[in-house]
Amino acid sequence: MNKIKLKALFISFAASFLLSACGSGYDASDSSGTNTAAAEPAASISIDEVSSTVELTIPKNYMESVTQGELDTAAEEMGIESITLQDDGSAVYRMTIEQHQQMLADIRENIRIGMESMKESNDYKNFVDITANEDYTEFTITTTEERLDVKESFSVMTFYMYGEMYNMFNGTPAANIHVEFIHAETGAVVSAADSSNKKN
Repeated sequence: MNKIKLKALFISFAASFLLSACGSGYDASDSSGTNTAAAEPAASISIDEVSSTVELTIPKNYMESVTQGELDTAAEEMGIESITLQDDGSAVYRMTIEQHQQMLADIRENIRIGMESMKESNDYKNFVDITANEDYTEFTITTTEERLDVKESFSVMTFYMYGEMYNMFNGTPAANIHVEFIHAETGAVVSAADSSNKKN
């Protein structure tokens, strides 16, 4: 997988994710609500073992304003068979099973690098460790402080994006991404948030 194109894919997904979150009225400080936003069509995956191909459908809300020409260029740069824009605005990625596995491996590596960068950043100087479960639906952040500052509170959006992107391209859209902040000394939960908690 072309690493430059994968980075562009992350940036594009992040922009779409943030627009989607703003449109749904998401409040990062709220961890007690319920998901009252209208349900978006989920990603889906079809694997043909005989032809060793994967067809991955990405919903239209992650394909805003994209043209077929842009998708053709992206498919060529990514080295996959095709990306086809559908009448409903969604897009179908067609690739080999091996290419899909490599795509997921590259996404996992980008997430790992992103979490390491957060630990080293001055913006999150209180974070001493960041871990995730295998499918990136649970993130645990160990912090030295008993309260989160504003930037730390909004860091949950980054973890939501990581989890949603991985599961989107895995064809297993996650109903919820759980993020928990744990105090380094006491082990107490400092804060917790869930991506399924949205406001109207």
